[in-house]
Amino acid sequence: MEQITIKGKIEFCEDYQKEYSREFTATLSESAAFSYGNRTSVYIEFGTMGNGKAPYPVLLDTRYDRTIRRNEIDFKKWVQRYFEENYSKHILVIY
Repeated sequence: MEQITIKGKIEFCEDYQKEYSREFTATLSESAAFSYGNRTSVYIEFGTMGNGKAPYPVLLDTRYDRTIRRNEIDFKKWVQRYFEENYSKHILVIY
């Protein structure tokens, strides 16, 4: 499987969270740890936030996620849904 990589930025809407806005790189790849399920994993690496710190990267085991597809268009939709479900009110920009 070829990796699919997208870049973007999450910009938080609330004033008290704006300092946590940051760029990110999300990569869909074949899981190095498992050879069953759909064999995928997603790695999200974050850039430096407005407060000068960078959050830890996120490694997601997606081998049983039936919504993830191995193409760029569907992966972008998956990333948008992930951020919507896991982060507070924001604007997501995908480059």
